[in-house]
Amino acid sequence: MTSAMDTKNFRILWGLRIMLKWKLFLWKLWHNGIATTHNLYNRQIGTSSECPICLADIEDTQHLFRWCPLAIEIWDRVSLGVQSPSGSNLSFCDWLSHWLIFFSKEDIHPSRLPKFVGALWSIWKSRNDQVFQTHRPTIQSLVIQLQESDKQHDIFLAQTHDPTRNPRDPNTPPGFCYVQLGQRLSAARPSTVQIDGSWDRRTNAGGVAWATTFDPDFIQAQQGRFFFALSALATEATTCLNSLLWAKSTRQLNIKILTDPSVLVQLLQAENHQDISLKWTILRIRILGKTFTSCQLQKVYRLQVSMAHQLAQWCRKNRRGVG
Repeated sequence: MTSAMDTKNFRILWGLRIMLKWKLFLWKLWHNGIATTHNLYNRQIGTSSECPICLADIEDTQHLFRWCPLAIEIWDRVSLGVQSPSGSNLSFCDWLSHWLIFFSKEDIHPSRLPKFVGALWSIWKSRNDQVFQTHRPTIQSLVIQLQESDKQHDIFLAQTHDPTRNPRDPNTPPGFCYVQLGQRLSAARPSTVQIDGSWDRRTNAGGVAWATTFDPDFIQAQQGRFFFALSALATEATTCLNSLLWAKSTRQLNIKILTDPSVLVQLLQAENHQDISLKWTILRIRILGKTFTSCQLQKVYRLQVSMAHQLAQWCRKNRRGVG
């Protein structure tokens, strides 16, 4: 059964804007679940609980992340003031909770939270380099490790702000499958338009829907239509055309359209298309797209068009439009 403290810690972690692997790492720290020599020795694994860095004390979380010379050097490097004498009597969990809450509430210096967690991560990584690869920590290696932590967090933030990235595949580069339909790529922030279609092979009933947002969690406007189509691809193409007509009518000239099927993007990338049933729809999309200052169609993961997907299904099943 989860204790009240566990629930509080979980809520704190859930709200932190840091990488998932850092959240898991912090959770293990809270529960004393990392493989320090002291923990291993208590579980009858290993012959000593001695700190492998300084050889002067047992290696528990309190020592490793606060008082070991390795930790002291890293905390001096990041200059966060977490080694103040007033907190010397705190347990490690209380010390960790205090600084996570303190830094997470900062508006003036929001970068101090990832620097704090990155320093903890760097201590653990540097310690493991010593234990498993016999790479003795040096001033240079510590600086490199801290820089690497900062770099990883910067990449995480870039991925978070990119609505076209597959959230389940962090190795997938953003923008890997797209077509520019507009006149040029604008430097201004575009309106993001989710589009999706839903088609029933048995009845040829189809639903098309689109939703535009300026923020991932806020729907600015959404519309859907019911119609009959000959194929799933025809449904997706009709969805794209209708979303462009709607965006044009609302005077949005800088848009990024997110779509689930890659075949629609590939269809618009190709110079010629042999399917006569889609020829005129594709041609109208291209002609209309050129009237926008910037109009990019990009393939994304299904989860990233979930609002449009749900609305398209509703329109098909209920044979009604919305908006």
